[in-house]
Amino acid sequence: MPLIFKRLAENRQVATRKMIKSVVINGIGLMVAMICQGAAASMPLGPDEKAVKIQTIAAFLGVPDKNVNIECPQNTVQIEGKGQDRYLNICLRYQDHQKRCEVTITGFDPAPAEYGISLDIKETAHSPSDTWHTVMQMHSFPDQGEQWRCPPLSVEVVKKHFRAYSRWDQNPISTTSGNHCTESGSSIQAREVINNIPVTYDSWQSFQLKMQATPFDNGRIELRINQSSSNQFNGGNLYNDQRSPYLKLGVYKPAGWSRPEIQSGFPVCVSYKNFKMLSSPFKEVPGHK
Repeated sequence: MPLIFKRLAENRQVATRKMIKSVVINGIGLMVAMICQGAAASMPLGPDEKAVKIQTIAAFLGVPDKNVNIECPQNTVQIEGKGQDRYLNICLRYQDHQKRCEVTITGFDPAPAEYGISLDIKETAHSPSDTWHTVMQMHSFPDQGEQWRCPPLSVEVVKKHFRAYSRWDQNPISTTSGNHCTESGSSIQAREVINNIPVTYDSWQSFQLKMQATPFDNGRIELRINQSSSNQFNGGNLYNDQRSPYLKLGVYKPAGWSRPEIQSGFPVCVSYKNFKMLSSPFKEVPGHK
């Protein structure tokens, strides 16, 4: 057994016997946090564990290690399943006192550029059905002098349905206040891309995103969930930033996070598989089997 895996196994056995269940995957002993009702807060990932987990997730997504990060200090991000049925499972729990549990993917070409993403997403049935949360975002790094703003693209679950918003700003420095989004006085503009697509809990639903990414009028965006497609919207769909945008998969900031059924231990969980980056999305977007 390689030394790094031996060290990880030994550390987990000593520190977290009451919360951790040992499983064996491909002959390597891994320690996987149990996500169960009434459990205490998840243990943080150590530096070595996080590095190994990033390598595993990057290989699963088919992107370089350097372009992947985990914005979740708890061990509630896992690759689960076997063979062709493997998937990335991301959970956020009230007990962990965090507002997000997400995997970030960088490395997109600078705008203007075409971005294409194809993947399957599954919302877990025990996720509180009336809790608003995101399942995917295209986010943006603020330039010097700017605050963090709401994402240029957010795909959300609200009242058992999917919806998505596209936002943009042609100004080099966005003018915002309050929520740093589209509030009164903000220079950020927004449009609804898709709405009222039912969530089929515990079933895989296909997502296909195509963007001619730019803050200016020559942009376009289209999102397809299963067979329900948004119209193709022409115009800006990004902020006028110096750095490239990046993708986020996972759960962000659920509303109603203090309700008793959430406090009792039910996590908000979303799963992902068949992730693909498309080089020419407006020419061809592959379907899902």
